[in-house]
Amino acid sequence: MLPGVVAGVGGYGNSLGLPNIGGEVVFDPSYLGNPLVNALCVGAMRTEDLHLAFASGTGNKIVLFGARTGLDGIGGVSVLASETFDGDESGSGRKKLPSVQVGDPFTEKVLIECCLELFHAGLVVGIQDLGGAGLSCATSELASAGDGGMSVDLDAVPLRASGMTPAEILSSESQERMCAVVRPEDVEAFMAVCRRWDVLASVIGEVTDGDRLVITWHGETVVDVPPRTVAHDGPVYRRPVLRSPGQDDLEADGPQRLPRPAAPPELRAEILRMAASPNLSSRAWVTDQYDRYVRGNTAAAQPADAGCCASTRPPAAGSPSPPTATPGSSRSTRTRARSSRSRRRTATSPRAVPCRWP
Repeated sequence: MLPGVVAGVGGYGNSLGLPNIGGEVVFDPSYLGNPLVNALCVGAMRTEDLHLAFASGTGNKIVLFGARTGLDGIGGVSVLASETFDGDESGSGRKKLPSVQVGDPFTEKVLIECCLELFHAGLVVGIQDLGGAGLSCATSELASAGDGGMSVDLDAVPLRASGMTPAEILSSESQERMCAVVRPEDVEAFMAVCRRWDVLASVIGEVTDGDRLVITWHGETVVDVPPRTVAHDGPVYRRPVLRSPGQDDLEADGPQRLPRPAAPPELRAEILRMAASPNLSSRAWVTDQYDRYVRGNTAAAQPADAGCCASTRPPAAGSPSPPTATPGSSRSTRTRARSSRSRRRTATSPRAVPCRWP
């Protein structure tokens, strides 16, 4: 599992324009039988820049934009990848596809820049990404958090596979997609921004006056439910909880309770044991696989622990507008700022993608 995570961070994050300036790796025996990967991104932003996932305003349009919807990633958050890729799926004539989503960092980079411009222009009422469960999750959660219902036409969803069923369209977890709620008078301006960034966008529905989520396909109603029953009122598992017998001792434990080697042979054995521990070994074999200097703003990078990127500040009143990425370009430039000369060359390169201002 670790090689896949390492490759994923480097292959997607670096290509997205994110330098990996350090990191830490800890090995624990409990993960030997449960190779689970938990990812968390923590940051700070202005409250006025926060855009929430809710659908409000009767008549407002639902716009799906980003990549096309395909068969990859169906059930990705609930099952592992297919055991085999040979043969057809239940006689459907289609070869088996992995339940793991197929990501495209260059498409994601353009989608991010498109979203930032849409937010800056005030063209978004509510917005949500299409992650687990795809459209079925995004539409139900948007409607459930809003003040009305929603109607969606699956025939308007851009597809990249032929013969997809409505269940497959709804549950596909194809990456690099967003679902936005847009006022009717802002739809054309919204589409103009998407065209500027070469991002595919389609109106797939609208907010309705009521409390039903209605989804149609080929003129047939395939979903007609109160959205909250799908998004928030699902079953809650009350799993039995038992306090571990050693929990009190663990909480009371501290450095002062650690055994101290009493003789040189014991000290030698302890030093050898620590030197052999994977948790005290060099992390360079992981972090050296990453590009730490993407965009050339890295001030310090470490093979382990933390690094530092040069800060960017909002421009003062009357100063020129901050730089933005070049519209229509989906490639990020990887540069290594080994000297001030190379940093200057990076800053003036027409292919470089500068950092956006916060």
